[in-house]
Parts: sequence; C-alpha cells; structure tokens
Amino acid sequence: MSMHPVGRREFLMTMAAAGAAGLVRVEAAYDPAASFDVAVSEVEFRRNAGGRMLMARIYQPKGAGPFPTVLDLHGGAWNAKDRHAEEPMDRAIAASGVLVVAIDMTLAADAPYPACVQDANYGVRWLKTKAATWNGDPSRIGVYGSSSGGHVAELLAMRPRDPRYNAIALPGAAVDATIAYAAMRSPISNPVLRFENAQKLGRDAMVKNHTTFFKPSCRARSTTTCCRPSRRSSSPATAPPAAIVSTTSSRTASTSGSRSRDRRPIVRARW
Repeated sequence: MSMHPVGRREFLMTMAAAGAAGLVRVEAAYDPAASFDVAVSEVEFRRNAGGRMLMARIYQPKGAGPFPTVLDLHGGAWNAKDRHAEEPMDRAIAASGVLVVAIDMTLAADAPYPACVQDANYGVRWLKTKAATWNGDPSRIGVYGSSSGGHVAELLAMRPRDPRYNAIALPGAAVDATIAYAAMRSPISNPVLRFENAQKLGRDAMVKNHTTFFKPSCRARSTTTCCRPSRRSSSPATAPPAAIVSTTSSRTASTSGSRSRDRRPIVRARW
C-alpha cells in the first residue's frame, strides 16, 4: 500500500478521469489540461420500491468525445443527501473532459441495506447502456463515492455479481456491473469499528444512522456483529484498481475517534 499527500479535487479528478491514475487502460482519450464547457441535464433513473423516482444528473462535456465515464455515488451516512451532494466536484471533473453521472440512491429510512447498493449496481449497468447517448465511453465505467457512497462503491467493486446486489433487472441489457476502477473519499470501509467508536463516544446520530441502515440485522443479532461481512455469498470477490483519499483526522477512517491537527489529505492505494 502506498501513501502520499494529495489535494482532494486533484486526486479524484486524476483517479476518476484517468483510470486509477494510470493503473488501468482507458479507451477514451483524456487530456487533464483540457477545459470544456459543461452541459447539465437530468433524467429519470428508476423508481424504487417505495415509489420515489430516483433521478440521474448528467454533467456532459461539450465536445465530440467519446469521454471517459464515471458514476458518482453520493454520501450522507446512508440516510441523507442525493445526486447534488458532489455538485462542485462533478462539474470540475466534467470540465476536464469526463462524462459524470450522479445518481440518487434509496435512503435507509425508505429501505435499509442492501437497497442503495442495489441502486448502485443497477446504475453501473444502466450507465453502460446510456453513456454513448451523452458522448461517454461505456466500455470502462469508473465509480467514485464519498463517505457512505464510498462504502457502497467498495461493495459494488468487490461483488458486482452478488445476487443481493444485482437483484434489480435491467430488461434487454446484456451487461454486468463490473467496473474499471473505484475512487473513494473517506469511505466507511469498516462499519463495525465506526459503529463501536460512535457508541463509545456517545455520537447518537451516528449510531442511529448505522442501525437504520443495517436493520433488521441490528435487531435480529448483536449490534457488534450486525454488519460484519458475510462469508456465505457464492459470488466471487473481484479486485478492480481502487484508491482512497482521506485526511489524517478523518473520524470516518479513524478507529479511535481522536482528532489530529494534521489534516493533510492522504491517498491509500487499495486491494
């Protein structure tokens, strides 16, 4: 694992647009020094089981393309936010010559785990069928997510064919949910330690977000084991190139919850 300081925006733009900072091949040409005007539009993504119409927000560079394509999975501790959460980042990445598509995901209060992971899995497959419409390259879709969106991105990256996650059919599309790479900013990579830390420090809102997302598991089992990884899945794990950016004082990444005066962003190469 390598580790070096880097600016959050610079890292995610490089990771999302250039394919894990050169770790994977990207079919569409990309020039990080390029500057494009960006057209922003919205389309219906899918209607979830609760009746909410999830939307997709498209940031399309104005140019011939085809452009590298990235799916943005929003954060919000599984319980809040939507496709607008990373608006400045999405615009910045798109302006460098990347098609960025940010999607709504089902919130935990409407449906707990694995509903939002199912949305993300469907989103990759859906984007593979739609990217060319917006001058994107559908052959190698990348994903980036922040906080709980990073957690979803990790699950999606590791198990794109897991029946728990690809349960939503996409009629007429012979595509899967495999991705070329994933970029995460302060993902909740270990929900168990985060939950235990929140309990220890008396962060009631964080505890509630966790139990709302992982119910009914948290009610049926001990809260200390409710979200430990299951080994029962027959779906093989995958390992696309991935990287994490976080600050050294990030409470999401910390197991102790302590704060540090050093807030430099750190990149951790993963897998």
